[in-house]
Amino acid sequence: MTIIYSPAHVATLEQLTDAFNRGYEGYLVPVNLQPEQLAGHVAQNDLDLAQSVVAWEGDGTVGVGMFGVRGKLGWIGGIGVAVSHRQHGIGRGMMHYLIGNAHNLKLETVMLEVISGNDRAKALYDSLGFETLRRLLILEYTPNTAPNFIPDPLMTIQQINLKEALSYYAPFHPIRNPWQRTRESLSRLAAEIPAWLAYYDGKPVAYVIANVGGKGIQMIDLAFSPGYAEIMRGLVIDLHSQQPDAPVRITNLGEDDPAWPILAELGYCETLSQVEMLLPIML
Repeated sequence: MTIIYSPAHVATLEQLTDAFNRGYEGYLVPVNLQPEQLAGHVAQNDLDLAQSVVAWEGDGTVGVGMFGVRGKLGWIGGIGVAVSHRQHGIGRGMMHYLIGNAHNLKLETVMLEVISGNDRAKALYDSLGFETLRRLLILEYTPNTAPNFIPDPLMTIQQINLKEALSYYAPFHPIRNPWQRTRESLSRLAAEIPAWLAYYDGKPVAYVIANVGGKGIQMIDLAFSPGYAEIMRGLVIDLHSQQPDAPVRITNLGEDDPAWPILAELGYCETLSQVEMLLPIML
């Protein structure tokens, strides 16, 4: 078996999509992207195809590793090997390729997430020197009895656009968001995605960005100023009221995020989690 590693930009979008989907075959969470979805992932999360990697056997792709760059920070935005070629060191080879690129770019760190339960991948990253930072939670809410909530008379809520919501991103986020929920990624969402801003006595103190549709509510980001947890709680309840019978889902909320205790109290349950990991790059 002769495996060649090349920059991902030499492959077509269709080849990359096929390699990505085959790399996640049998994964704990099904992955089946269309080319336009992979292109969206690349654009939204600053994936650099010139720094990403494809593993080839002959003319066929057998693995892919996507690599994002923001300033001095790097991020592995998906890595996988086709089922037929697993357990032959290809994943390790691609990781060495990407880490080598991080050194060449003089990055300070490389981050990644691995789903809890994927012990083989976690062991690989441990062996390469990655450090565990925290768990990122995937939460779901199933409607039941409406929570008891008496709105504070000084609280008001206004629907706003995405750009305005993100103007409050920094002061509302005392805890760092993971890569796919940073301001850079959120700012590349469709401009028409709505947000709701809560005020207390005329001061903006909390927001929720969410897709509200026929299949339920996808909560994209939520955040609040320290000291305004009860206003955040009221804002989430108000979001529920827009579709009282709809399930709600949020992905990759840090276990250290101050919104997590609020969501837990409201009945959100952890369905899956990922482990966020970091590799310091020693120059």
